[in-house]
Amino acid sequence: MTGNVPVAVAFGNGIGAPAGYIFATVVLTVFSIGFVAMARRITSAVAFYGFISHGLGRVMGLASGLLAVLAYVVFEASIVGIFAYFADTTINAQLGLDLPWQLYAGSVPAHPS
Repeated sequence: MTGNVPVAVAFGNGIGAPAGYIFATVVLTVFSIGFVAMARRITSAVAFYGFISHGLGRVMGLASGLLAVLAYVVFEASIVGIFAYFADTTINAQLGLDLPWQLYAGSVPAHPS
């Protein structure tokens, strides 16, 4: 939600952006209630795999686990990118330094030979 707010306010529905927070709160509340209810009955250290494989079988449990890992990898890359972008714009606005955003992301930008 943090990365979406500037875009939602500037280019989206503006004043309706808080509805995104309300929607996310409702979805996470429903998820957490279901998660706690399942955690009381299924004692497994592997959360998603344990819950889904218990209800839908091992194949679906494994597929959901792999999908969750892929989602976390993509999410991590997007978080690094958006924080690097915000750091770049902030440093540029405050100090006048125009450095590449890749520097803030912790990677050296490639230079064509």
